[in-house]
Amino acid sequence: MFTQLMPLIQNRALTLTVTAISTTEIRVNVVPQPSENDKKPNSEVAHSHEKEVAKIPEKAIRGLTTPLCLTGTPEEIDAELKNTLTQFTALHQGLQQSFDGAATAIKEAVKAIDERERLKREKDKANSKKQTPAKAEEQKPVEDAALPLLFTTQGEKQPAAASEEAPATTPALPAASATVEL
Repeated sequence: MFTQLMPLIQNRALTLTVTAISTTEIRVNVVPQPSENDKKPNSEVAHSHEKEVAKIPEKAIRGLTTPLCLTGTPEEIDAELKNTLTQFTALHQGLQQSFDGAATAIKEAVKAIDERERLKREKDKANSKKQTPAKAEEQKPVEDAALPLLFTTQGEKQPAAASEEAPATTPALPAASATVEL
């Protein structure tokens, strides 16, 4: 019995209970206990990563602690216990391997996202250091080009001193007619 359970015992504690149900039947329960590593992968997914990395569903985590319950006569339990424990352990090991694979994938995804964000911050910092005041002046006309000509100084090529001394003149507009023909 314990030979079949050994692979399961290596990953988590088990609780075994044997109870008499009647004068002819017994119930054997094998209950895997939760491990501190069960919720660790989900704790690595911080709020900043929730949109990019999926957590392991709670239902899957609870699957790691699904109990095995056998009810029957002592003779039936003796005859089937070894095969049943072998199957239970194999299924549980498969679930544990899937869980461990998902945990590894989550850890790698979080690490890759953190690395990508770090590189982006470094690139932005380097770009902001490269930009000098002269380049900022060069970019202003480009921004003005997107505005309608009424609001820009792009078309005017007046020297700064001339624009300060002479007031701007507006062309005379024709007088509006006050008569209306019917």
